[in-house]
Amino acid sequence: MTPHEDELLRIGARLCSLREAAGYTQESLAAAAGVSIGTITRMEHGQRWDIKVSTLAKLADVLGTSLDYLATGRTVSPEDPNLSFAAQMVQRYGFSDEKASYVLQRLEQTPFSDGDTPDTIAAAIKMAERDYNAERTFTPRPAEVVKMRPGLKRRKPRRARR
Repeated sequence: MTPHEDELLRIGARLCSLREAAGYTQESLAAAAGVSIGTITRMEHGQRWDIKVSTLAKLADVLGTSLDYLATGRTVSPEDPNLSFAAQMVQRYGFSDEKASYVLQRLEQTPFSDGDTPDTIAAAIKMAERDYNAERTFTPRPAEVVKMRPGLKRRKPRRARR
């Protein structure tokens, strides 16, 4: 099982337990959140690979929990308003679930001070997003694949004169 599949199963388990604790059926939760029943079912079984943050935000609102808890299982500390504000901003950016989880995890490691402005927090989010994208898109180029610049020709070795 890949780490991504494992994370999807944990999101599904949290969604199922929150749904049952709130007294919703899959059908009633889907109707209240404005999503399809199939989406709820696939999410609970870890079969939904393209979970949108907006979908998680709708479900979190209906279930009375935070987006951060539903996506990652962590709760934002109420005594840290910067992290709470950062979680709200990440939700507005519309990141995928995996990216939002990564960014929030990086922000928890960032030391914020009381005087930080929304611009400072937004810059920290962008830096975490850049790091996420860099980790996911870097592919080393094989050493044996070397392209010549256009217009250059390989020369034949000269024959030695006698």
